[in-house]
Amino acid sequence: MTDKKIIAIMMTLGMLAAAFAGCLGGEDDPDPVPEDVMGCMDATANNYNADATADDGTCTYDAETTTLKIGFMNPLTGPIAVFAPAFTDSMELAKADLNAMAPAGVEIEIIEVDSGCDGTVAAGATQSLVDAGVVVIAGAVCSGGTMASIPVAQAAGIPMISYASTSPAITALSDDDYLFRVVPSDGQQVQALSAVANANGYSNPGILYMTNDYGAGLKDGFVASFGDVCTTVGYDQDATDFAGLVSQIADGGCDSVALFSYAVDGAAILEEMSAQNLDIPAFGAEGVSPDELSDVSAIDGMVVTQPRSGGQSDAADAFDAAYAAANGADGGIYHHETYDAVMIAGKAALRAHMMPAEDIRDSVRAVGTGYVGTSGTHTFDANGDVAGSGYLVCEFVVSGGNADLVCTQRWILGEGLSWEGESQSSVMAQFEAGSMTYEEAWTALEGVRACVETGSNNPCEIVSMGYGDAATLDPHDAYD
Repeated sequence: MTDKKIIAIMMTLGMLAAAFAGCLGGEDDPDPVPEDVMGCMDATANNYNADATADDGTCTYDAETTTLKIGFMNPLTGPIAVFAPAFTDSMELAKADLNAMAPAGVEIEIIEVDSGCDGTVAAGATQSLVDAGVVVIAGAVCSGGTMASIPVAQAAGIPMISYASTSPAITALSDDDYLFRVVPSDGQQVQALSAVANANGYSNPGILYMTNDYGAGLKDGFVASFGDVCTTVGYDQDATDFAGLVSQIADGGCDSVALFSYAVDGAAILEEMSAQNLDIPAFGAEGVSPDELSDVSAIDGMVVTQPRSGGQSDAADAFDAAYAAANGADGGIYHHETYDAVMIAGKAALRAHMMPAEDIRDSVRAVGTGYVGTSGTHTFDANGDVAGSGYLVCEFVVSGGNADLVCTQRWILGEGLSWEGESQSSVMAQFEAGSMTYEEAWTALEGVRACVETGSNNPCEIVSMGYGDAATLDPHDAYD
């Protein structure tokens, strides 16, 4: 080997050594590779950036964000707009929770539109959501709006999850498994209303109802469940004059009236009944609201049914606490269902994003199988319906110019009416054991319509067991 070759080899080895020393950032390297950059170049690092180099001297970079868009249909205008703010508040809580659980680089965006509780408005709103690129929709609310919207969403391959549409007609729709709901069909609610009428001794009720999908469905179902009624009087949901309609109920000799309405028309009907001095009991479904009344006394004593959540649960407790903290009050009807519908929609969108081979409607069904939510545990059946958890039986009680909704009973399919809350037998046992005073027992039993587990309307007698004379509690004194 010549001296020139030896020198060349030595020079090459020296250059390689210098190169390795620079890459490894040795002690003698005047410009070592920063550790954060090395971390970026490490595929196992949390902040790995394949594009980072020793030259840029930083590990900071803007990660690409994937935005999943969800549509939210809310009746911001129309006959039940009074409920819309609570729906929005519930949606915002769900949005925050979804983004908290979303993986890095994924963001949930919710686009809220006005469904107007109107088929034409809702269908147009649905098309706007399709054009905006949503992958799933929570809504609509009113049954007519949902039924008008699903053909638009279905054509675009976008599933819908209603949080308040209850018409039985929805079950039979040909929607190719694109329509779901987290509220039970009114096919159950009419049975609850029939039980309420019978428990109160109403034998000849009249019916005032909207002729739309929601009202007509309730009317038909109630007649099928209850039997013969005094009369049925229908009206368009946009009607404003109810004098003649109320007169028909009065002239028919009805002993009560079932009101299947929304908030605005329901308030006008109750005030017209008051103006005509039609002093008969009113009962109905969940659409009425005292907020639309100029005089809340018109709603005093009205009994209504509304979907019941599945009892106390960690999910419900956490939501109630978060809602109260954010808004300072209870959200009212369907705010639990709103949260659940948005959460199912969001979780389905996340699932479909991580499993791109799965159709989004299959993701909705997968998430909605055994879903433990704030409104109960839900599993979508073949029609996209849920069984629900029965209905609360509530009464509007007016005091000091305010109308409070007091719920004291429940109706559950296959079980019928019973008291909502601690069992009556438990209250009796505590009283008889001396661990509950008479006043405490009265408070616990206040509003109970039926006696201790007998189902009768006779007065309930509590044996004093050393607390003085026997006391008689008449459920009608407290409830009626």
